[in-house]
Amino acid sequence: MPKYYGKIKDLDDNIWFLLEYIDGKVFSDESLENYCNVATELAVIHSKFLNIKIEKQ
Repeated sequence: MPKYYGKIKDLDDNIWFLLEYIDGKVFSDESLENYCNVATELAVIHSKFLNIKIEKQ
């Protein structure tokens, strides 16, 4: 997980989280299954920010 430094609010009331940059793999030529797995994991992380409970299949 990237380190969390804080958050700021811009002039349009959008909230931006300040995180450290982590160099990662370019994800352009992967299989459909890998894309689906990544999408599922991102949905789980996003749901935690929204306090939504989701079930993994």
